[in-house]
Amino acid sequence: MPPAGRCTGDTLDRWLAYADDVCILAESKTELSAILIVFTDFLTDDGMVLSAEKSFWMTLGCSVDVSDREAIQLPCGPVKYTESFKYLGVVLTSELTDMADIDTKLSCGRGTFKSLSKMFCSTALPVKLRAVTWSKTVGLRTRFV
Repeated sequence: MPPAGRCTGDTLDRWLAYADDVCILAESKTELSAILIVFTDFLTDDGMVLSAEKSFWMTLGCSVDVSDREAIQLPCGPVKYTESFKYLGVVLTSELTDMADIDTKLSCGRGTFKSLSKMFCSTALPVKLRAVTWSKTVGLRTRFV
């Protein structure tokens, strides 16, 4: 699968997108500001508007000095700095160390497995029925989660 984004001349624009949720990746705040201006112009040309209230900027894997955390000013309003952001149900943090989201998903999986384990171990059910039930429930979850 190719990386998200496109190459325009010497510029590599990187993004993640799903429906109307877009995550733009840049090497610096300055680069992000420039990309956001182009992006808002693109949206305007198509009759859409970026929601500054729902938009945030952050760094991944490093912290930002308090003096460098001012909002990125756009025609639609300021895009504020944040330490964490939830994108498509996954919590992203500046330090990339928050495991709460992963722990929650693992806990949910353990709970589901525990609730089904008595059925999977029951000798009252035929082995074939247990195998089909496993593949339709747990098997699907482990392949696509």
